[in-house]
Amino acid sequence: MAGAGRMAWQRAAVPHAKAYARAPAKGYPAAQARANNIPRFGAGKGFDPMADHTREMRKTNPTARLALCGMMAALIFVATYFIKLPMAMTNGYVHLGDGFILLAAALLGWAAVPAAAIGSMLADLLGGYVTYLLPTLLIKAAVAAVAVLAVRAKAEWFRVLGFILAEAVMVAGYFVVEWLFLGYGFAAASASVLGNTMQGLSGVVIGLLLIPLMKRIKV
Repeated sequence: MAGAGRMAWQRAAVPHAKAYARAPAKGYPAAQARANNIPRFGAGKGFDPMADHTREMRKTNPTARLALCGMMAALIFVATYFIKLPMAMTNGYVHLGDGFILLAAALLGWAAVPAAAIGSMLADLLGGYVTYLLPTLLIKAAVAAVAVLAVRAKAEWFRVLGFILAEAVMVAGYFVVEWLFLGYGFAAASASVLGNTMQGLSGVVIGLLLIPLMKRIKV
């Protein structure tokens, strides 16, 4: 019985041995392997190294994104609070924070919206511009949202146009707020348009310069 069993096992193993002998150097074809019931390396259920890597990235990615979101909010705050030029007519100021908002849009996607809103609002809060807190929160969030849509465009000229549109939202938003809601009047609100336009254009230039330098960061 033992001898018969051994002979049967050898006969059953011959096709597999011949199949392995016919296998090319770079691996046995999947269809032929299935035909000969030869298990392929890594074909077992649940074995997928790329899927495992993807799942691991999904676990760590939110943490990295949250950390980068906080870092960008801090950079927006610094560029807004410390690099600014006061405007006497509207009791406001122009700054360089918009360039970092555009950078955040390129690095963070939609997470740039809260980063821009919080970073900019904190600059107004610590600067004593309490009446601007809610307007800044909403306007800067809108700027970041438009910028996020812009960076998703394939054409470079469309991204530049989208950044300009995002800054136009900022200029128009503060004009309406100062004219209709803060009671500065049409003349004073109009006077701030030039300063805000210069701020917006400088933000576009800064963003376009910083984004290529930071493109190696993957979040």
